[in-house]
Amino acid sequence: MVLVLDDDAGYVDFYRSILNVHDISVGSFTLAEDAIRSFRGMPDLYDCAVLDVFLHTSELDGVAVARALREMRPELPILFITGLEDDANIAILQKYGQYQRKRTTFEKLAEVLYRFASESS
Repeated sequence: MVLVLDDDAGYVDFYRSILNVHDISVGSFTLAEDAIRSFRGMPDLYDCAVLDVFLHTSELDGVAVARALREMRPELPILFITGLEDDANIAILQKYGQYQRKRTTFEKLAEVLYRFASESS
């Protein structure tokens, strides 16, 4: 199962639909605290996490969520899907996992998401 966290419900629905088409289960969240709580309750349920970086609906950002998840499962594969463009912030994301910029085609985003989830399962 893939943990998906994005404060934009439209992106959450998009990611879930892409993964469900390929029979990959998704636990989807728009609040960081809910995602962490779910993961804490069943950390072995999730094969990987797909996180947005800026979470306007939570006090935490995606990097803080990644830290929390990695405290529970250090080997958890993480993919950040972000609007970040600057190299300094990208370097921070790469400490925790892979990243994909949101400013791309939906086809490319779907391809990256599916590849990451299928390789992590």
